[in-house]
This record gives sequence, C-alpha cells and structure tokens, in this order.
Amino acid sequence: MSKENGSSDRAFTDSLGEMSLSELQDVFGHLDRDRYPERIEAVRQEMQSRIEALGDYRTGEDAGDEAAGAGRRLWGSILDVFVSLFPLVLYTGIQMLAASSGGGGRGGGRGRGGRGGPPQEEESVFDQVVAYLTSPEAIWDTVATYGPYVLAFIAYRAIFVIPQLAKSGWLPGMKEAGLRVVSKSGTNITVRQAGIRFLSAYVLGFLTLGIGHLSALWDRGGRALHDRLAATRVVRVQRRWEMPAEQRLFED
Repeated sequence: MSKENGSSDRAFTDSLGEMSLSELQDVFGHLDRDRYPERIEAVRQEMQSRIEALGDYRTGEDAGDEAAGAGRRLWGSILDVFVSLFPLVLYTGIQMLAASSGGGGRGGGRGRGGRGGPPQEEESVFDQVVAYLTSPEAIWDTVATYGPYVLAFIAYRAIFVIPQLAKSGWLPGMKEAGLRVVSKSGTNITVRQAGIRFLSAYVLGFLTLGIGHLSALWDRGGRALHDRLAATRVVRVQRRWEMPAEQRLFED
C-alpha cells in the first residue's frame, strides 16, 4: 500500500510542472493537509520556485550582465519615437486636410522680367552649409523660430517617457525590442534616475553631436553617456514568445 502511495505521490509531483500558477494555488487551497502532507509541501515548493522565478524576471535580475546590442537599441528607439509622435502626426494631418479643403483658387499670374546681367552661378550645398554655420544671425534665427517647438516636443516626451521608465523600466518600443532599463545594480530605476537619463540624453546628444549615444558601441557595458550619468544600463530581456514554456505560464 505504501508503494502505491509513493508512486501516486511521485506522479502527482511530476504533474505539478504542467500546471499554471493559478492552478497550483487552487490545488493548494483544496488539498487535504492532514491526509496529504507530502503533496501540500510539494505544491508549496513548486509555487515558491515559480514566484521566485517570476520575481527575477520582473525585476530584470535574471538578465545578468547581458547588455543590449546597438541594433536592438536603435530599433527600440525608432519604435518609441513613432509611438510618441503618432498623436502629433495624426493631429497635424487632420489640420492639413481641414486647411486644404477650405483653400481658395489662385489669383493672378507671374510675369517674367528681363535679366540685366549674366546668370549667376548657384552656390553648392557645401558652401551653403558653411555659410550657415559661420553666420551667428542665421543660427539664432533658426533657434528663435524652431526652439519653442523643440522644447515643447521634449516636454511632451518627458511626460510620456519618465513615468513609464520609473514604473516598469521600458517603453512600448523597448518592450517590443526586448529591452529594459535597470539601475547599475540591476534593480528598478527611480523617478530621479529616469529624469536624469531622459534630459541628459538630449543635452549630451546635442553637445557631443550624437557621439554620446554612439559611445554605447565601444563601451564595455554597452552604456551610453546618459546611462553612465544616471547610473543605469539597458539590458536584454526575453519577450513572451522567447520565454520557455514554464515561464509563459506566468502570463496566462
């Protein structure tokens, strides 16, 4: 009789690996503790190991020191910019359609006058760029014209980015690309770290002409300058379809 009970307990223990976490909780709540103490302990241990594994996955501790690749980071950034800009693009498109539908006809024609002298040679693109960069007035006019729009865009993205990074460590595009921002020790980042990382990414990117972002290519830990300033790092995490079957049970 004891051999039959032992084989039955082993079969029961083997079946626990095929159950989801909710099913294990249901078994743990309904199983007779006095009659099946060994099974209760087996269910408890299985639940504990599942919860510990889930906690490691959620906090990014199981990511180890695997830094995210540059291509993956670029893809995640492109997706995030697209997601954050989509409402603005949609609004602008609606305004343009409304303006075009209310436009009137064109009146008047243009006449051509004679040219009093020989045709002048047009400046090359390189000459135009050099002339622009060496003209403080032209640069200031550009800043005065487009500066408010750039600041408004940065403020808009800050509202979108900082709370999400502080809460989960990823943005929609980062999650799709399998990326997560964690602290240097591997824990969740704080609101302060998220703010420093966000603002320094723009400031350092402007001051270094993008080299601050490219530094992740040759940095040993794959960290850009704004990651070092905020004491953060971008790590590779598994997406749902990349998880093993037992880990996907947590998502069911």
